[in-house]
Amino acid sequence: MFGHDKLLCNTFRLRQLRSIIVGNMLTHLCASGIPIAAIARWMARIV
Repeated sequence: MFGHDKLLCNTFRLRQLRSIIVGNMLTHLCASGIPIAAIARWMARIV
């Protein structure tokens, strides 16, 4: 049971980290002037 909780916690942490990275990337790309639609299509392919 404890192992499962630990795994769940790690998964959540990874997901949180990924969302932060993605957010930073999107902000950076927006600043570069790349259209959001292109990013959204690219993200859809990855996820």
